[in-house]
Amino acid sequence: MGSPTKIRQSMLVVDDHSEICTFLRIALEQAGYEIQEAHNEKDVMERLRITPCDLVLTDMVMPDGKGTQLCLDLTKEFPDTPDHRHDRRQRHERLQLHRQGVRGSLCSLQTVLE
Repeated sequence: MGSPTKIRQSMLVVDDHSEICTFLRIALEQAGYEIQEAHNEKDVMERLRITPCDLVLTDMVMPDGKGTQLCLDLTKEFPDTPDHRHDRRQRHERLQLHRQGVRGSLCSLQTVLE
């Protein structure tokens, strides 16, 4: 009997800067995650409709909208997919998102890799 296959967690990395997505993809793949990339909100929603993931790691400031709105949209359409935002925000913004049902949290990349 062989050893059980370890299921890799999947993550969607969202940032409008492709070099940041590439850096995060490399780091997270080395940590054992299966990674998809998206560069705007429209791309995020299209990708998740086709291929769900375990976690969305998103930038909070992008040209086509604020990350807070993306988090709210994700919560509405994909309520079982948690998100983590990878920049620093004020406490009141985190609380506002929590009150609106967003299940993610603010964290550093190091926290995600741990």
